[in-house]
Amino acid sequence: MEKSMDLEKQFRKQIKQKGWLRSQDKVVVAVSTGVDSMVLLHLLKQLPASLRPKLIVAYVNHKLRPESDAEQAFLENYCLDEDLTLRTADWPINDHPDTGVEAAARQFRYAFFKRVMREERAAILMTAHHENDLAETILMKLLRGGDVKQLIGIRAVQDFEMGKLVRPLLSFTKADLRAFAKTQQLTWFEDATNEQDETLRNRIRHHVMPLLQQENEQFLLHIQQYSEQLAQQQMVVADWAEQTAQELKGKDGINLPVFCDLPDAQQAVFLRWYLQQGQESVSELTLMEVLQLIHNKTKPQGEVYLTHEWRFVKQYETFFLNNCLDSVENRGTDKKTVLDLNHWKLVSETQQIGLFTGDSDENTFLSVSLRDAELPLWVRPVESGDQLTLKSGGHQLVRRIQIDQKVPNSQRASDLVVVTQENEILALVNRKNAWREADQNATYYQLKLKNLEERNG
Repeated sequence: MEKSMDLEKQFRKQIKQKGWLRSQDKVVVAVSTGVDSMVLLHLLKQLPASLRPKLIVAYVNHKLRPESDAEQAFLENYCLDEDLTLRTADWPINDHPDTGVEAAARQFRYAFFKRVMREERAAILMTAHHENDLAETILMKLLRGGDVKQLIGIRAVQDFEMGKLVRPLLSFTKADLRAFAKTQQLTWFEDATNEQDETLRNRIRHHVMPLLQQENEQFLLHIQQYSEQLAQQQMVVADWAEQTAQELKGKDGINLPVFCDLPDAQQAVFLRWYLQQGQESVSELTLMEVLQLIHNKTKPQGEVYLTHEWRFVKQYETFFLNNCLDSVENRGTDKKTVLDLNHWKLVSETQQIGLFTGDSDENTFLSVSLRDAELPLWVRPVESGDQLTLKSGGHQLVRRIQIDQKVPNSQRASDLVVVTQENEILALVNRKNAWREADQNATYYQLKLKNLEERNG
């Protein structure tokens, strides 16, 4: 009991010290009925009146397990007994993809959370991510490679919708939360799919994490401290780079001779920050290619393509980033945009889309098997008569989807579809995916959509 009280005391102390909550706040709490989120909800309810905000519980029934309906019924009764506002959403079974279910479910879930925040006028979303989640995420990013800043893992606080996403349990382990739940006699549900090894996260959780914790029982704490230190250092780097950019600013870009006066290490750090304005992460190969162009005195002009949209341009004593795409306003309404493999393509002022090889991730909205004859894919505006294939074998007009989703008339013409070379529609972007039977003889690809404003989130 004493250890349980310690956890509650630590939680309360952290909330107060960090200034995360005020009694006048409205907070959306993501609850799955698992032990982590039930502990979070309990801790928030136990806060003193001076800190306790108005709580709105948000639950998504993914319709992936038979137990989901029973879990939802439990939460409905719980919120009724505790006088808590509950918002729920069902993920339609017809919208479930054949592959990439985890990423698609996450996309649906967070879109729902954003909607609840808007409708309830709540400025804070809280989720129950903990120390184990943080360590698993960092290990996954180490395996996949990328920038140092990506190794920060899960942030305790980040911008989200018109407010903040706060994860107040990152300083507690899964074991801490489970022990607390047992002591407090909380009710929760176990998701049997968490015991399966189908996802990379589960394989790391079941087979890698136990070995690391056997080597050092302080492993989770060290990961958390490492993440916090790295986040602090990245903030310092960003501040320095922004100030340096102002000092290096020339008439049309960055003053190349002044840049070359910086020490080699500072050149690399600044360039990595600078190039991230044109792409999410910068590979060592790209960084070296840009540095070689900058220092090549026999080549006063040149360019390095970062993505299909962005290129690095050197022009005599200046360098800058150039967006290769026409602005959205200047595009013809009938223009098709080809999706070059493993490159992002700007489709609006705030979103970019791409077709990628490899595993699905949080940006994946459709995992699809494609034959060579169906490539490359195209993105184009919707046309009269466009329709999506349904799992039942029938078809649904894009216009009907827009009507059902209450898309304003002013926005319907700007909706986009992804089509194959055979003009088969795979998705109505941001709205609905077509059903497509998996082809075991074809190659699997990931269609991804990314919000530009979340690039640094």
